[in-house]
Amino acid sequence: MGSQKPLLCDWLIEQINSGLYPGLYWLNAERTRFQIPWKHHSRHDVSEDDFKIFEAWAIASGRYKPGIDVRDPIVWKRNFRSALNRKKHFHRVVDSRNNSERPHLIYEIQSIGQQSGASAEEESEEVSPAIDSASPGLSSGSSPNVQGTLESSLRDMTIFDWESATEFEITIYYRGKRVKEQTLKNINGFRLFYTSESKFPYLEDLQFPDAASCLTDQQQIVYTNVLLEGMGQGLTVEVNNNQICAQRHGSCRAFWSMTEHPSSKEPRQISSRELTVLYGLPQFHQELCAFLNSERGSPQYSIWLCFGELWPDCGDRPWHKKMIMVQVTPITFKLLHELAHGVGASSLNGDSINLELSDPLSSSSLLSILEQCMDVEYTDSTSLGQLVSDDHCGDKRE
Repeated sequence: MGSQKPLLCDWLIEQINSGLYPGLYWLNAERTRFQIPWKHHSRHDVSEDDFKIFEAWAIASGRYKPGIDVRDPIVWKRNFRSALNRKKHFHRVVDSRNNSERPHLIYEIQSIGQQSGASAEEESEEVSPAIDSASPGLSSGSSPNVQGTLESSLRDMTIFDWESATEFEITIYYRGKRVKEQTLKNINGFRLFYTSESKFPYLEDLQFPDAASCLTDQQQIVYTNVLLEGMGQGLTVEVNNNQICAQRHGSCRAFWSMTEHPSSKEPRQISSRELTVLYGLPQFHQELCAFLNSERGSPQYSIWLCFGELWPDCGDRPWHKKMIMVQVTPITFKLLHELAHGVGASSLNGDSINLELSDPLSSSSLLSILEQCMDVEYTDSTSLGQLVSDDHCGDKRE
């Protein structure tokens, strides 16, 4: 038999006492309150020391075997946070993850005299809602206990229990024609570009396809190529402090919306000088909870990008008439939205766009999600040069 996994509380007290982990130490003489470093993986000053305690717990709990398993500091950290949040011994009293100099959390150990009496069941690593293993997924016939547990979990999670770690589904359209579709694995974000070499090594590159390779209309090819050649360093989309942000790095301007059918007539431009916040975890959390409570329709979490043309424009041209459109879907948000449907949430607005998975969630997928989260056409009077230029229509909004 393998060695038994240690109880988290006893184990963590031992690690704090050891002094082997930078930034992990007691804050009071009674040794009931401690600080733990909590640096986001996307920071430029992140080092292996910042994940040392998370790696140690991954090894102690049997989830990571050095030399055999692939190193994954982000998963180690997520599992450690989930374990802390599930234990009644630990109460978080300070959340300073956004501290620019010293990001950290402060916890207090409660009922310390009872810790050694904790049962193995209480210290179980996994959340185990009563899911029928014979059932391939959730449906309207799911156990009321399962639905109640999941609804309660999603509604009761505060934003401080989340971290926005997600992959992205990217779909590129040339005048309504889907010309590229790809899943990007880098949870820091990505860069959309055409020909330039990257100055953003921490992001994943996705290249726009050559217009002539996927289009037949010669005029459309010419217009599309002019826009592509104006991309420069392209457009970057990255996760920053639980928000999805973008910035353009070329002369081809870009506009965005949270739906392909924007109700507002005011174009929203992506800045070339600083990060533009597009969408974020706080907003999604609020919208998903409201959806679960039947207070609103489905969250709109897919980001739509339009390159080189005002969008929406004064002619109210639909998205599929624009030369270059890109749909960006955060996969974590998509899965949580599907999970909400799985526990019975429904849209109040029949016109809402519900992006759903083609297959029902399996019980293993469901547990994985909970673990990760609880823890274009031109007008005749408009020149192409104007559309690419920053001076088009005198619009200087950034």
